[in-house]
Amino acid sequence: MQAKSPNFFYLMDLNMEGQLRNVLWADARSRSASQYFGDVVSFDTTYLKYKFNVPLVLFVGTNHHGQSILLGCGLISEQVVENYIWLFKAWLTCTLGSAPNGIITDESKVTKAAVSEVFPKTRHRVCLWRMMKSIKEKLKEYTDYRSIKKALGKVVFESSLVDEFEENWSRLINAFGLEGNEFFSSLFEARNSWVPAFLKDTFWANMSITCYKERINSFFEGHVHPETSLKNFFSMYEEVLSSKYETELQADYESFHKTGMFVTKFHMEEQMSKLYTFNMFKVFQDELKLSACCQASLVKVDAAISTFKVRECSIVSDADRTENKNYHVSYNVEGSLVHCSCGFFSLGDSM
Repeated sequence: MQAKSPNFFYLMDLNMEGQLRNVLWADARSRSASQYFGDVVSFDTTYLKYKFNVPLVLFVGTNHHGQSILLGCGLISEQVVENYIWLFKAWLTCTLGSAPNGIITDESKVTKAAVSEVFPKTRHRVCLWRMMKSIKEKLKEYTDYRSIKKALGKVVFESSLVDEFEENWSRLINAFGLEGNEFFSSLFEARNSWVPAFLKDTFWANMSITCYKERINSFFEGHVHPETSLKNFFSMYEEVLSSKYETELQADYESFHKTGMFVTKFHMEEQMSKLYTFNMFKVFQDELKLSACCQASLVKVDAAISTFKVRECSIVSDADRTENKNYHVSYNVEGSLVHCSCGFFSLGDSM
């Protein structure tokens, strides 16, 4: 591969007997993409989790079209802290020392320890899809399994603010008599790493949504199977990357030559059509239509900062009723900075 591409990068880790223990590599496209889209990275251990023959791990990002892109690959001999530390350091070397602002991983203690060691300044979050899956498996031990699962889902996904989550969590614990329960206490102690309400201080580029569907959307889905050999994997590796690259080029073409149909008469919509890629503009339009459910009112003006109260009226998915939620939006005219207490933009929605 390096003979075909001088910018191809690889590092190998050998044991005392000179046997291959771990390896990391990234082609020229992946290395280039890391410079543009490496601020948020998902470390995908799907193939280890489900015991595939290929001990493959992936560094995956999201591009300007909202598509998953490969930022690096690795093979590890054993899931231990030392191997993960070596792999993260190797990838850091590959990216010329550019650590991500945020990284999404599985919930294992091994991964957590390695991230803390190599990326001390990176915001680390646990894949919510995996976390909720593990929680649901554990909840099956409880008599009120279905009721607790439903209540927990509402607390996690419908609590927009930190205070709101903690109040709702306390009600859940009291309602099901879970005071002093070690499992639920451990979940609460780790809330900063997996509950959405606590993760709005970092931009996640919608990666949390991708992670929800990791088994469906894994980068090599449909090409790598549990019985796939290492030899067969490498024979189709470049084919898959070429196909993904063609999809990205097609999206680039559409962005330059297609203009979406406007859904409103707001001048803002026309402005955004010139800034967003074609795919992301459609996401923006969805949010723009939903803004009709919001009512804003000015609360106060303090020098350059204006604060608004925004009331959102929405239909609750599991009931035939509406629900009102209040948020606060601040606008700083000096820097044209906008901040909303909902934090949805940080989690991945468009502005």
